[in-house]
Amino acid sequence: MHPPSPCDSLPSRAPPRQIVPLAELATLPPPPPPPSPVKPEPGMSKEEKKKLVSRNKRRIARANAQTASGTNIKRHAQKHIDKARETAIPAEYVAPPREAWTGSKLDNERGAEMSLDEVLAIDGMHLLEWDGSSSKIIRDSNDIPLVLLGPRIKAQNWSDMVDRISSLLEKAREDVHVNPEMLHQRHGNYISLNAGISLGGGQKRPSNLLPTSEHNGSILEELQSNPDVVKVAGYCDYLFRSYFPKLHQLYKKVLEIIIAEDPSLKRTFPNSQFASIRYNLKNAIDVPHRSFSNLSFGRCGIFACGNYNYKKSGHVVLWDLGLVIEFPPGTVVFIPDALLLYSTTKISTTTTSETRSLIMLYSDAALFRWVHNGGMTDRQFRENASEELKKEWDECRKNLILTAMDILRDF
Repeated sequence: MHPPSPCDSLPSRAPPRQIVPLAELATLPPPPPPPSPVKPEPGMSKEEKKKLVSRNKRRIARANAQTASGTNIKRHAQKHIDKARETAIPAEYVAPPREAWTGSKLDNERGAEMSLDEVLAIDGMHLLEWDGSSSKIIRDSNDIPLVLLGPRIKAQNWSDMVDRISSLLEKAREDVHVNPEMLHQRHGNYISLNAGISLGGGQKRPSNLLPTSEHNGSILEELQSNPDVVKVAGYCDYLFRSYFPKLHQLYKKVLEIIIAEDPSLKRTFPNSQFASIRYNLKNAIDVPHRSFSNLSFGRCGIFACGNYNYKKSGHVVLWDLGLVIEFPPGTVVFIPDALLLYSTTKISTTTTSETRSLIMLYSDAALFRWVHNGGMTDRQFRENASEELKKEWDECRKNLILTAMDILRDF
């Protein structure tokens, strides 16, 4: 992980007067009101006016149907979402009832890189074939959507864009200045670059992640400003908003609040509600791990690209679900990375010239706690809050799993 930007000591804070409920932050805005009819322009013919009246009727009918649906998602997109829900894949898994904001950190979770055959040889592991042509949802035993498999866009320009991003990330790997700390990380032995907003590890307030060097910072700037990367971030956000609407709204409000409080904080992208991004460069193979510092009921969006045979390598392995999922280039998966133990299978680097890079979008759990606490860390809150407010705070913590289930439920 790249170091956070240095923080000055916080000024003395007034005691918090209230906590901010997560359910309130996750409340969806109402659909927009029906549009006003477009008035005919002077000089329009009778036939043109007649067509205008018909267009107005269609626009208003669509808007009324949108309002009746209770969502801001367009009807053509809703059809795909409904189909994915109807054909959801059940998983025999129930999230443990926990009061923690973050995932569980296990001392022995790190394992070795494994091939597809090695993973499937383990009892209880099953292959889930997916060609990336349509969305798939994996639900848990409480009928909560756990995992989303987001399809590639069916257009040649999307395939061309994926190829350009693959080349861009391969070049970034060749150009990056590597220090020893970058080579051996919890999630795998490959190079990654991080950007965005973080909180944790002794930070006293949300801060911008800093690059490991000025040279690597210029590489990050090139990646962040690349129009293809921006487009992928927007597509990931669209999927997040469509399939996890309340959770997306929670991420959106938290990011808006912390940036409004400190305008020096930089968004990853104008069209994304995730606070941070990680570029896993070239031959990125994850060993079994949890991203325990992320929100326990949150989701991480992962975009895959590169030149690899997705039928034989590059699979996403969800150990707690016993699933080994095909992950084609140009597709996106959303997983609860703080909750589930996950990894990816090896790609071939000996007999072929396979490459695989990942773009990961996520938000630290501490950012949600900061907003929930009224702009304080947990420690600052406990030191400043009244006894009555501390009791309310403890009660919210006890009910966190119930709040999370309501936010995640998509019906």
